[in-house]
Amino acid sequence: MAIARFFTVPCTITNPSQDPLDSDTDAEGVPEVAADEVDTYCHVQPYTVREGEAVLGVEEARRARRFWVAAGTEIRFTSSVTIGSDRFTVAGDPDNWNVGSANDHIEAVIVRQLRPGETGEEA
Repeated sequence: MAIARFFTVPCTITNPSQDPLDSDTDAEGVPEVAADEVDTYCHVQPYTVREGEAVLGVEEARRARRFWVAAGTEIRFTSSVTIGSDRFTVAGDPDNWNVGSANDHIEAVIVRQLRPGETGEEA
């Protein structure tokens, strides 16, 4: 069975442009960067640290998830992921698991961003 059967959760990956010409500032001097959005399906599981992996802080670990998407999906450490009403940042570089099989995929650790007024204790 291919790993694609697990990709059942709709998500949107937002990738900021890497071209300096795609950035500007608004009237108040706040930077604006153009971004591409990719609507796709993913698989999400609770986060647990693995041997040899960078350890997240306690507060981040409470909000972190393991995240998988199909091989070839555009995602990098500057990307953000939206699942339902939650927005996540990518923690570190995503890992490409491409060995030429039906189980090729990209794995990342994502951390839910805090909402206004949220302390992180609620996660």
